[in-house]
Amino acid sequence: MLNLPEIYSHQNEASTEQSYPKALIYSKLTGTEIWQGRIIRTPGSIDENSRQLHVFARIEDPFGQKSEGRFPLKLVST
Repeated sequence: MLNLPEIYSHQNEASTEQSYPKALIYSKLTGTEIWQGRIIRTPGSIDENSRQLHVFARIEDPFGQKSEGRFPLKLVST
């Protein structure tokens, strides 16, 4: 069972961040890259077609010194 975060608009995300579930994000664009992060929120609804609930994860410092020599994390524009 995964306890997904439910944050209301009046709550401060940072105050509850330590309770967010940990996540591993995998990319196979050029070999396998794995990023560690935390699931920070979900959208307000389940996708009608796929019946999936998408999640948003935060990766701390994805472009910092520890990332040198790795394939860069790709951003998705919304």
